[in-house]
Order: sequence, then C-alpha cells, then structure tokens
Amino acid sequence: MVRYYPNPVNDLLHLELPMGKNNISVYDLSGRLIETVIASDSYLNYDMGHFTSGLYLFQVMNDGKIKRFKVVK
Repeated sequence: MVRYYPNPVNDLLHLELPMGKNNISVYDLSGRLIETVIASDSYLNYDMGHFTSGLYLFQVMNDGKIKRFKVVK
C-alpha cells in the first residue's frame, strides 16, 4: 500500500512505500517523464520544490504491482 501526503504539496511530498525496491516515476500531464527514483526504504521525502505549479502523475512499481496517483503542486 502506498500513502502520500500532503496533497496539494508545497515542497516535500511524504511517501510511505511497501517494503522492497520501489521504482517511482513522475510525469507531467502531457505524459512526459520528469524523473525516476529508486527507493528501497519504506519512507521517502520527495522534493517537489523546484517543480512548477500544476498536476503531476506518480507511478510506484513494487514487486510487479503498480500504484498510480495524482499530486497537485
């Protein structure tokens, strides 16, 4: 299970992730890949401070399972 907060976010998006290797991809609304991060910890503070205001799509892949969600900056 993936938990994320706050939404909308100012600078730091807090992610609670499943155990194991998590492949996190961030996309803009046009579908362009912004960044990919690999996290092996259960918690990640993702810095969105340098992002422009808008809507972003996150995809978390862990053990073949995919979770997608939208975040407002």
